[in-house]
Amino acid sequence: MKHIAIAISLLLWGCSASGTQTLSEQGRELRAELSGLSLEDGVDEREATVIAENYFRRHADTSCGSLGAVGTAGSAWVVPVFLGIAAVRADDIRIDKRTGRVSWARGPDIDDPKSMWTRADDDSR
Repeated sequence: MKHIAIAISLLLWGCSASGTQTLSEQGRELRAELSGLSLEDGVDEREATVIAENYFRRHADTSCGSLGAVGTAGSAWVVPVFLGIAAVRADDIRIDKRTGRVSWARGPDIDDPKSMWTRADDDSR
């Protein structure tokens, strides 16, 4: 029983811990990396990763989740989403390889990913 309690504590801590950075520091770094992208020539895999990380942080309704490795599906990059301490698979985030348009079943479609932090809704995450 003691081992189960320790395992649950570690899982819960893993969802709320952010290492040595605060969530707001992580957010600033993500936004800076996003603003430095050049999407005029299309979106490569590294850029898709940056876009997906920003999108997930901006629009996921949980602080306990993660993204899988970027994959390809025709004209889009697909990024697996895992939610909660049990890492339950959710719908993929999709990023158009040519335009950078982002879509996810649990969030808004965004035509210009570099504008996702300047939208009128709350950006406190």
